[in-house]
Amino acid sequence: MRNPLTFRVESWIGALLLLGVAGFFIALMFSAQSSFSSDLNVDISMSTQTQRRHKTTEAIAQTDRALIDAWIADGDIVVPPDVDVYKFVLKNYPDKPWRK
Repeated sequence: MRNPLTFRVESWIGALLLLGVAGFFIALMFSAQSSFSSDLNVDISMSTQTQRRHKTTEAIAQTDRALIDAWIADGDIVVPPDVDVYKFVLKNYPDKPWRK
């Protein structure tokens, strides 16, 4: 009985088959890596958009929020009901008149 570990591949068809299997697994690993990389890019971009969306309201200090609320109550400012109050005020009044 022959030892399978010392068996030599003497046929060019066997060598070609081994190269094909090796190439398949290399291509499979490359495909998995590129898919993982693109999924990671999508996750990063989605988390960045979420952070950007919430950054405006989270970055406002409590004192500024109180000043904005008082300024809106004292003035004749109409804020649409479907938008965030603080985003609306910061976008439309960049000179921050509530601090004066």
